[in-house]
Amino acid sequence: MTDQAPRIHNEIYPFLHPSKFRNSLKGQVVLITGAIGTIASAIAESFATAGASLFLSDIRDSLADSTKERLLHLGADAVHYSRCDVNAAVGNVDVLINGAGVVGVRVFHKQDPSLFFRDMAINLNGPLMLMRLVMPSFIERRRGCVINVASRAGSLNVPFNISYSTSKAALIRLTSAIQAEVDEVAPSSDIQLYSIHPGAVLDGQRDAALAEFPHITSRFAEWKNKFTGSPGLAGMACVALATGIAKDVLRGRYFDVEQDLEDIISNAALLKADPLLHTLHVTLLGSLEREEGAVDREPEAPFDFPGF
Repeated sequence: MTDQAPRIHNEIYPFLHPSKFRNSLKGQVVLITGAIGTIASAIAESFATAGASLFLSDIRDSLADSTKERLLHLGADAVHYSRCDVNAAVGNVDVLINGAGVVGVRVFHKQDPSLFFRDMAINLNGPLMLMRLVMPSFIERRRGCVINVASRAGSLNVPFNISYSTSKAALIRLTSAIQAEVDEVAPSSDIQLYSIHPGAVLDGQRDAALAEFPHITSRFAEWKNKFTGSPGLAGMACVALATGIAKDVLRGRYFDVEQDLEDIISNAALLKADPLLHTLHVTLLGSLEREEGAVDREPEAPFDFPGF
C-alpha cells in the first residue's frame, strides 16, 4: 500500500481484530473519561479484551452492574468507576483516554457565551488538566500513552457547531504540542500522545440539540445518513495505538480511525518525510509553514515610516 491512499473502514477490520490484541495490555491501568458515552464505552470494552485494568469516569452517578460484569467477562483485569473523580487512578495510569465531550449545536450569535465556555471547558480544559496530572508519572517512568478523542470537525468549518469545532481543533494542536515538549523534556522516551477522529458515529447528542432548530433538522438529515461508523472501530484503534504499534509514524499526530492503520504504517516513509502529514496546520502559498516560523533571509532596508 506504499504511496497509496489508505483504505477506508466503518467497522472493525482484520488488522484490528480483538483476537490479535488479547491480553496485550495485561497489567496496564487505563483511565477512560466519558466512559458511559457511546464511543467511550466501546473503547472501554476494547481495552477490556486487551486485559487492562479499567478506571472509568463519567458524570453519571454509577456504573451499571451489568456493564461492569460485561467488561470483566470480556477480559478486564479490574473495573473501577467514579463520578468525575480520577485522583485515585492518576498516579498509576499507563494509558489515558480523554473521551468525555459535548456537542454544542447552536446558532453562534444567539447562544449564551457561557454555553460556549462550558463546551470549551469540557472538550479542552478537561483533557488538558488530566494530561497535566498524569505527565509527571509518565516522565518519571519514561513511558505512557494519551489518546485524545478529537474529531474531524476540528479540521473543518462546521456551521452550528462552533464550540465543538474550536475545542476539537485546539485539542488536536494541544496533543501535538505536548508531544513536541515531551520529546524535549524526556528524549527517547516511550511516551506517546495521539489525537483521533473516532469515526462517523451517531451518538444522539446532535439529535437532541438539533431538535431545538426544526428548520435546520431537514438540512442535516442527509448528512446524518453518512454516520455509519461503528464505535467498536474507535475502540480497537485506540487499543492498537496504546500498544505502540504505530508510534514510529503517528505519535503526536492526528489519526482518523476510518483510515486503515496497517496502510498508514506501511506509508511510514511518507510520514517521516513530511512532518505536516496528519497534523493540524495552515497551508500557505510557498513553503513558509514548513520553515517553523524563523526563516533565514537577508534583512530588508528599514522602512522610514510613514514614508510620505
